[in-house]
Amino acid sequence: MADAAPTTFETTCPSGVRGMFRRFKVGDQRLITDRRLVSEGRLFSELAKNVWVTTLDAGPYGDKLEWGRALQSDAFHVCLQARLATLGNETTYQITCPDDVCRRRFAHTVDLSRIPCLPAAPEVIEALRHPEDGFIAELSTGRRLRVKPILTSDMQALAQIQHKTPQMFATLSLTRRIIEIEGVDRHPRKIQAAVEDMDRTEGDELLDKLDEMDGGYKTTGLEVECPTCRYQWEDSLPLASDFFLRRKDSSRSSNEVSGSTT
Repeated sequence: MADAAPTTFETTCPSGVRGMFRRFKVGDQRLITDRRLVSEGRLFSELAKNVWVTTLDAGPYGDKLEWGRALQSDAFHVCLQARLATLGNETTYQITCPDDVCRRRFAHTVDLSRIPCLPAAPEVIEALRHPEDGFIAELSTGRRLRVKPILTSDMQALAQIQHKTPQMFATLSLTRRIIEIEGVDRHPRKIQAAVEDMDRTEGDELLDKLDEMDGGYKTTGLEVECPTCRYQWEDSLPLASDFFLRRKDSSRSSNEVSGSTT
């Protein structure tokens, strides 16, 4: 008699926290399809909490791992690993060629196992132990900022900003990560004003640097090639609820879904 397939698996998250998770169950679809969790920015934290079985090493979280206040890249890592264990490595979705002449719609397949998972930077891991201190990030311009990792609780706040004041999302999503800017008063409004006055290239550099330091999976900038005209471009992995429900998301276009991780 063949051995039963395993239902629990060990994993190590970007922060170094180590534990056991399980595959998705039928009942998990209740969470995955809950639009309220998506709109409130709580899908990854709630889903990670649901599939997490036991903590073997809490790493920088000390005695207790709380998915509602964990590193966002840790929560997404657990969700993605559960998806891989349940549905396999590939996801297929419909995408439209952006070339104005072609505009062909075709099924695009991504091998999720080929997307590397980067560890969180040592500065981020230390900041998880002492959240109030944050860590120093230095830009190519020489400007130094004291910043903090993006936590699952931050995603909830950012979801509210996206809903209530979408025109301020770019500014406030960056401001929320900054504790102090060299040469700027630490008052929140002063920091926000400094962010708004920041050169766009400098702001983009800071976001890219922080995303890289937080570790996890890069779900943007994935290369796509149209099978008809061979036009090449970069796309983002569609992370709506369908992504966690079935291997083939053939009814959705990549520009109809939202979400980012890192």
